[in-house]
Amino acid sequence: RGQQLSSGLTGWSWHSFCKTQFASNPKPGGVSSFLRCHLSIVSLLDYADALGILDDVSDEGGYWEDRDPQALAEAVGYFKQAIELDPDFTLAYVGLADSYIQLMQIQFGTRQPRGEMLSNAEVAIDKALELDYQSGEAYTSLGRIHTMVVNFAGAEMAFQRALELNPNYADAHRWYSSLLQDLDRMEETLLHIKRAQELDPRSAVINS
Repeated sequence: RGQQLSSGLTGWSWHSFCKTQFASNPKPGGVSSFLRCHLSIVSLLDYADALGILDDVSDEGGYWEDRDPQALAEAVGYFKQAIELDPDFTLAYVGLADSYIQLMQIQFGTRQPRGEMLSNAEVAIDKALELDYQSGEAYTSLGRIHTMVVNFAGAEMAFQRALELNPNYADAHRWYSSLLQDLDRMEETLLHIKRAQELDPRSAVINS
């Protein structure tokens, strides 16, 4: 409180801002700017939380939790657009990888082979870590990729690194708990899922 935070974007303000209104304005660039705005807000909120100035946030859209194949396929295109506009935008590569990962998990509704999606996810995360080797979000996605190819040792190292870099990242706790459950380490599983629920009490998936 008493501090100002800036994302470096124009077209909206920190207090009572609406991403939908921002996206509907053609001057900032429409959908691509909306996507950049959304990902920047995620980082901004993480920073505000670390400063202790964040009271409450809700995501009424629950986008990732819908797991709709068509929406995820469209998201791949949007993330690619964001990368074209800014090739150094780390979180766009993370979002692209997560879209491929989600598509691999649900599989139906997409014609792209699983192996191709896995390769695309790996390339995206490699680029994200090349741009920012201290991205907890990127290491979380890397952990998910390792889990999907049954490299549990690599997955655990990636999740632990993610939590070292960003201990308040709910998704890192969530996916690490899923790995720990697969490894039948239930005490640790409960510890991390409880922490994920504390960090993101509004998430239907985390709290289901």
